[in-house]
Amino acid sequence: KLRELKLENTIVFFCSDNGPEGDAPGERYRGSAGQFRGRKRSLFEGGVRVPGLLEWPAQVRAGTVSDYPAVTSDYLPTIL
Repeated sequence: KLRELKLENTIVFFCSDNGPEGDAPGERYRGSAGQFRGRKRSLFEGGVRVPGLLEWPAQVRAGTVSDYPAVTSDYLPTIL
């Protein structure tokens, strides 16, 4: 839709809630933190890291990948 409306200087972030759920005995679904230790309510990386995607056609080339950790509460002050 951004491309259709030619809104190239518009920023759209997609991110997830922190950490996987489902560690209690008998729970039907169990999420995965992949290579990281910890789950939701944990301060280990598996409990606090989240995936994030950014769409900003005017500044970020499609397919760009960054491994730099960021915090969603930093988005607004960083952009400003």
